[in-house]
Amino acid sequence: GQGGLGDLMNTGTPQFLQSSIGAESLTQALDSSGQAALPQVYEKAWNVGSSDVLSGFPVRQDGFPFFDAPLAADLAGDGTRQVIEGNDSYWIHAWDIHGGEALGFPKYTGQWPSFSGVVGDPTMDGRLRYAVGTREGWLFVWRVRGNAALDNSWSHLRGDDYNAGLYGLDSRRPEAILDLRRFGRVLIWSAPGADYELGRASAYEVLACRDAGCTRALRLPGTPRPAAAGVLQKFLLPRLPHGTRYLTVRSTNAAGNLSSPGNVVSTPR
Repeated sequence: GQGGLGDLMNTGTPQFLQSSIGAESLTQALDSSGQAALPQVYEKAWNVGSSDVLSGFPVRQDGFPFFDAPLAADLAGDGTRQVIEGNDSYWIHAWDIHGGEALGFPKYTGQWPSFSGVVGDPTMDGRLRYAVGTREGWLFVWRVRGNAALDNSWSHLRGDDYNAGLYGLDSRRPEAILDLRRFGRVLIWSAPGADYELGRASAYEVLACRDAGCTRALRLPGTPRPAAAGVLQKFLLPRLPHGTRYLTVRSTNAAGNLSSPGNVVSTPR
């Protein structure tokens, strides 16, 4: 399997995560006839700066993680992140910084987990899910404990939402604004987060559109400063450009990531 990076202790310094196989035990298991022998497979976590293995590692794997790579996300709700990886014995483990299992793990699929899976918040309500596919074509999804704010380290293969494999890259954009309403010349919407529903966005763009898809749009001046996520915001419409028929709002975060346009509303008559 591949390696990964993750800030397990939530200190701002990542660790390198990688499974490994004991070469001697593998050779003995494959070359010796007679009594069955079990190759030794380990999960390790190294401090990047010192190259030292964390004190709780290595831990024994109970199978080969051929088609897997480790993830790092908070599945325990204790303010740290766990090392998550499956293997060909159909088990999925989540080891904490001491080498113990997170509550509710390991998970048994009865099938061969592959391609690492993903930890995320698909409903954007702060509640995490862990999803993983198998070689047999099944998708498993579990509710997991954990703080969604700590799901920003290495939550799927290659780490970031661009699949660039660059640790620390902010690839998450604000959630789309889907509750935009208009009362007369006033627009009202709920503030999004900076990274999906988390944090605070940096700026808004109120777009005056000629068509419902906003393929031809102009930005309106005087937009308010984004409030904390979930807070209602208001914007008094200025004079609209000629031909404007629809309005929508999108936002950006500190990294410059732009949300998708949300719902549109018609202009005042």
